[in-house]
Amino acid sequence: MPFRSFVFCTLACAAPAAASALPLVELDAGFESDGVFVVPPNTAGTARTVAHLPRRDKGSVAVVAFTGGQCPALRECVLTLGFSDGGRVDTIGGPGPEIAFTSVGGAAIDSQDRVLIAGANETAPGNVDFQVLRLLANGAADAGFGNGGAATVGFDYGGNDTDIAHAVAIDAGDRVVLAGAVELAGTLDTDFGIARLRTNGTLDPSFNLGGRVTIHFDLQSTNPTDAARAVAVQADGNIVVAGTVRDFAVNVMRIGIARMTPDGGLDPTWCEEDCDFTYGTARNGKRVIFFGAASEAREHDLAHLAVGDGGEVVIAGNMRFGGVFSGFVQRFAYDGDFQRERTINAGDASPGSATRLGSVSLVDPGWPASDMIVTGTTGPAGDNRFFAQRLDFQLAPKMGWANGAPDTSLLQWIASDSLFDPGEDRPGLGSIDARGRVLTAGAAEVAASTGSFGAMMGRIQSPTFVFADGLETEGGL
Repeated sequence: MPFRSFVFCTLACAAPAAASALPLVELDAGFESDGVFVVPPNTAGTARTVAHLPRRDKGSVAVVAFTGGQCPALRECVLTLGFSDGGRVDTIGGPGPEIAFTSVGGAAIDSQDRVLIAGANETAPGNVDFQVLRLLANGAADAGFGNGGAATVGFDYGGNDTDIAHAVAIDAGDRVVLAGAVELAGTLDTDFGIARLRTNGTLDPSFNLGGRVTIHFDLQSTNPTDAARAVAVQADGNIVVAGTVRDFAVNVMRIGIARMTPDGGLDPTWCEEDCDFTYGTARNGKRVIFFGAASEAREHDLAHLAVGDGGEVVIAGNMRFGGVFSGFVQRFAYDGDFQRERTINAGDASPGSATRLGSVSLVDPGWPASDMIVTGTTGPAGDNRFFAQRLDFQLAPKMGWANGAPDTSLLQWIASDSLFDPGEDRPGLGSIDARGRVLTAGAAEVAASTGSFGAMMGRIQSPTFVFADGLETEGGL
C-alpha cells in the first residue's frame, strides 16, 4: 500500500500564551519532520489509524486498517508502521491480503513488542467470529500464534451467529483478552462477549472453564443490545470491560461497566449494593451509568477506558443530546463508586460543533491522583480538528499544559496538505509513551465530502512536563 507524509499544518490554540507562561506542548517536529504523518487511501478505498502504541525501545507502532487495493472486497486489511524514537519510519509490516477482517476494532502491544489486532471475520457463510492477529516486532505475522498468525473465537449462541470483537488488552503474562458483542436471538439481542487466549492463540481453559464468558445487562426485555467496546486489565489481574447497553425506557444507549476476576467470574466487590450513581438493576460486579439525568434521552457511545495501578477506572465516550455531540469523561474508584465527570468540548462549544473522543490515557498509572490525556476531534462539520487535552485528577483542564487558560488548555491541529482542513476527521486510539509524549491516531478526509479517508498518526511533546525513568517532573528538556 503506498504512503507518504502530508505537509501538515501547525497547531491552533484558542488563545495566545501569556508571556510568563511555561512552554507549550507542541507537535513533535522530529516525528516525520512535521509531527504528523498520513497514509493516503488506495483508489476507491479508505485508510485509518486504529491505534498508535508505544514500543519498549521508546519508539512506537501505528496500526492502519485499509480497504481497496489488493484487500478483498468488503474486507479491511491491516499494516503497521514502526517509528524509531527519533520519529522516523523504520519498519513496515503486515500479513498481506491473505489475513483480512470484516471489521477491525482495536489493537494492543505486549511485552515483546508484538502487536495484537482485534476485530471480526466471516469464517463461514453468514457466520462472523472474533478474530485476532498477532504481528512480530518486525511487522510479520507470528506463525506461533493461532493459524499462521491469526486466531478466531466463535460464541455462536444464536441469531446469525455474528460475534464481533471491538477491543483487545494484554495481561501481565501476555495473554490476550478480547471484548466485543455476541449475538443471541437476533441482531438487536447481544451480550458483552469476553474471551482470553493463551500466548499461542488457543482459548485459555482457566478463564471461565473454557476461555469465553458473556455478560448481560438487559435493561429492557425488548431488543436488549449490550456491546462491549473497551477492555483493560488491572494490576491485580482483574479485567474491566465497558460498552453500550440499550435502555428502551428512554430509547437510548447507556454505558455498562463490569469487572471480572482473573478466572472470568464477575467480581462481587465491585459496585456492591451501596454503589451510588447506579441505574437499573445491574449491581454486584456490573453497573449502568449515564451522563446527565436518568430521564434525559442522551445517546451514549463508549470510546475507551484506562485503569490505574490502584484500581481506579476512567472512561471516555461521546454523547448526543438535543442534536449536539459532546465528549465526556467519568472516573470511578477501585470499588466502582462514581467519583466525578466532565463534559469535553475541547474549547469549542459553538453551535454546529461536535466533539468526539477517541481515547483516554493516564499520565502516571502508578499515582492514584494521576492526570490524564484525552484525544479526539472537535469543530463544525467539514472543518473539524484533531485535539489533545490534559486533565487533572479532578477532570479539570491542566493549567500550564498548553496555553495556560483553564478552558483552552489543549492542543489542536489539522490534517491537510494546505493551510485548511478539507473535510471530516475521525479519532483513533492514542496513548502515551515512556517519555511522556502523546501518540495520536485517527483518520482525515483527504478531500471535502468524498468519504475517502487517510490514516493519521502523530506525536506531541512537552518541554514543560518531562518524563525520566517513568517519573514526571516539571522543567525544561
